[in-house]
Amino acid sequence: MKDKRGVSNHIEMILASTVFILFFFFVMMFLKPYKTDTLTTTLVDGIDYNLDRLSLISVNKAFINVTGTDSSCYNVSSPNSANKVIVTDLKGEKINSFCSEGRLIIDSAEKMYYIYFSDNFSVKDDSIKCTESTSKLGGIYTFDAIYYDKLDEIEANYYLNYSASKKDFGVSSQFDFSIESDILSMTTYIPESVEVIAKEYNKKVIYNNGTVVNTVFLIKVW
Repeated sequence: MKDKRGVSNHIEMILASTVFILFFFFVMMFLKPYKTDTLTTTLVDGIDYNLDRLSLISVNKAFINVTGTDSSCYNVSSPNSANKVIVTDLKGEKINSFCSEGRLIIDSAEKMYYIYFSDNFSVKDDSIKCTESTSKLGGIYTFDAIYYDKLDEIEANYYLNYSASKKDFGVSSQFDFSIESDILSMTTYIPESVEVIAKEYNKKVIYNNGTVVNTVFLIKVW
């Protein structure tokens, strides 16, 4: 009787262990607790955060009215300490300009302009020489925007070194991601069988000609 009872207990232990192992594999394969919606949704927000971290810049915008004698170009006191500047006319057309030693050089005969300042701009200095003039400042306000030139670098890196790009955006090895918009395309193959978490983000983008647009970025994780 003791032998039979021992064998019975042994069989029960084997069956219990088998059921537990089967249940464990069922949970891991089908319910995927390691890859839940909550985790991937958080990851999408993390990618958005890192997109801002990698491409967002602070921009100062000012309106300026040149008050000196009419000229074909003007040299006025710069209203900002940043060395990089984008100048446009009131229609939004970019004007050749640069900053040097606290002076703003504007290669235009017009007298009213919008000025964008940021040390993150990739604009080049010039060698224009203009007569010094006076001006009136119409106010300065600061805003944050995605800089288009930085998006170009981010997109290029995505295709040149996807693994490094995943690290830049905080994406772990078991996940993949893409970012798409009217001005950006960072995409890779998405298998039909996987679950995809997607979210849209509206962002302000500034080009190196001073144009500012609102753009929707679609971020996907799978």
